[in-house]
Amino acid sequence: MLIKHRAPLMSLAFAVFCSFLVLSCNSDSTASSDATGRILLRLIDSPAWFDQEVIVMRRIEIHRTGASADLGWRVINGEVASYDVLKLINGASQVIASTEIPEGKYDAIRIIMEGSHVWIGEKYELLNLPNHVAGGFVLQYPITITAGELFELILDFDAYRSIKQTGPEEYQLDPSIRAQDALLTGSISGSVVAADNTAKAVNSHISTAVGGVMASTLTDTTSFGSFILLAIPEGDYNLKIAPVDSLGGYKDTTIASIRVVRKQETKIGSISLSLK
Repeated sequence: MLIKHRAPLMSLAFAVFCSFLVLSCNSDSTASSDATGRILLRLIDSPAWFDQEVIVMRRIEIHRTGASADLGWRVINGEVASYDVLKLINGASQVIASTEIPEGKYDAIRIIMEGSHVWIGEKYELLNLPNHVAGGFVLQYPITITAGELFELILDFDAYRSIKQTGPEEYQLDPSIRAQDALLTGSISGSVVAADNTAKAVNSHISTAVGGVMASTLTDTTSFGSFILLAIPEGDYNLKIAPVDSLGGYKDTTIASIRVVRKQETKIGSISLSLK
């Protein structure tokens, strides 16, 4: 009799063991899927010649690595918002998304825009969207979200290169955006003054090449010609100073081999411009 009942007893024990494994696996899977980190998108800008440039974002999404191009998108900001990007220079920035998302790898940000416009003097011009932007502008960038941690991505919107004139009174928005992981970048700061009078700030365009594109800003003439360039990856840079003072007469200059260290501000002090 004992021999006859051994098989059922062993089967029951095996079934219990398998049930335990299934429950354990389900528990681990649920814990993993519930783990979240925070994604934060911060917008800055490079200057342009318009009097005002307003970008209207209707929705911002993030794409899960490995998912198809049509699937795997998650909304990280579904509220319509307008941003006057020309104000986001010299250290000014705007948070455009901040939310918790599941941990894991992501590879792209998609921004749906509508109603963006520029002001040229007193004239309002609506910005048309080319076909590849109308469905959502996609910015490729590798993002790893770790449970309980923050990933901050800085988007440097190049206002000058993003707007193209397509007709006598027609303008098109084709975004040019430089993305940088905030933790991997530093900044460069200083001021620009006239050599003959150090109390006089010289309105200047400040720029440097970053990975084939330009990062730029304007001096703040209300603050002794000060400037700060944000989101510069660690490395060595040449900084170009081009005066745009209404009086003119100052020479362009370049400061070579400026070392930028991540999470630090490189202060280069006062730059004196000579007369031509």
